[in-house]
Amino acid sequence: MSATQFDGWRSTERLDMNENVTSEIQLSTQEWLFALFARVFGAEPDKELINDLVLDETLSALALFLNDEELKDFAAMQDSLKASLLDDDFFERLGAEYFKALEAPGKMIAYPWESVYAEGAPLLFQKSTLSVIEAYRQDGFELELTTNVPKDHISYELLFMSLLASQNKTENMQRFKDAHLINWVPSYCDDLQKLPDSEYICAIARTLKAFLKKA
Repeated sequence: MSATQFDGWRSTERLDMNENVTSEIQLSTQEWLFALFARVFGAEPDKELINDLVLDETLSALALFLNDEELKDFAAMQDSLKASLLDDDFFERLGAEYFKALEAPGKMIAYPWESVYAEGAPLLFQKSTLSVIEAYRQDGFELELTTNVPKDHISYELLFMSLLASQNKTENMQRFKDAHLINWVPSYCDDLQKLPDSEYICAIARTLKAFLKKA
């Protein structure tokens, strides 16, 4: 889904969930945002991702769910990204943040897998992982079996929510959110705040935490 699909509702004035917003718009917006967050946590940032993050439409999409106070971090991050786009070391710096947050070897400050929070210890491929995989299977969400990344990685779980939104499976979205995402992602986002020199990732994490409570 591309940001241009928001042409039907974008406005210079932000929308609010209390206004008359159709369920179709809400679902298409959730599909876009969950996929966007999945991209942030799933791969090193590239030009396409950054371009999507700084779009006015992305801020407007978040405004369907978040109030002005909750949007401050994301808006400030957008301004920072726009101001730094032409810096020679821009993507190098963002890549370093991503690596530190999501691919650092050894003990991590914030582990991007549900099992670590479900088990209360840095353990992978646990019972909670199997529960996530079963939820995927029931809704036809297939992942490459050859990858060594545990299937309860945050990027996979967010991408799954985007898939459910694209299929209008609101009950399944709520069930997966209650059984999985809400039980660990807020704590994971809090842990990310402990990362030094990580303005980009920290702002995204704070926004995701707020969005998850409202979506």
